[in-house]
Amino acid sequence: MQAELDRTPQALVVRLIGELDHFSVQGMGPKIDRQLSRIKPPNLVLNLKGLTFLDSSGVGLILGRYRQVRAKGGTVAACHLGPQVRKVFDIAGLSDLLLLCRSESEALSRL
Repeated sequence: MQAELDRTPQALVVRLIGELDHFSVQGMGPKIDRQLSRIKPPNLVLNLKGLTFLDSSGVGLILGRYRQVRAKGGTVAACHLGPQVRKVFDIAGLSDLLLLCRSESEALSRL
């Protein structure tokens, strides 16, 4: 699992590449949390274009970051959901919580 983190005026953008599973979540959660604490962005964008797999641990990671951002009045957007990832989002209820967008630029413009 790899992650590229970029700061924009609107949000912290996290581009996930690989599999977001039990093993990768252990390192990824703290990495994202450090950036959220350090730069205090108003919103979070999850670019999932490179995400090939998502399990319940990955859902937990996303929900945890969602709670952090929402507690400060922000919004979490997700973009580039592949069919398998979208199915997990729908089953887990993430589709109802997050702002779903087709692209990173759309997500940033809607925040």
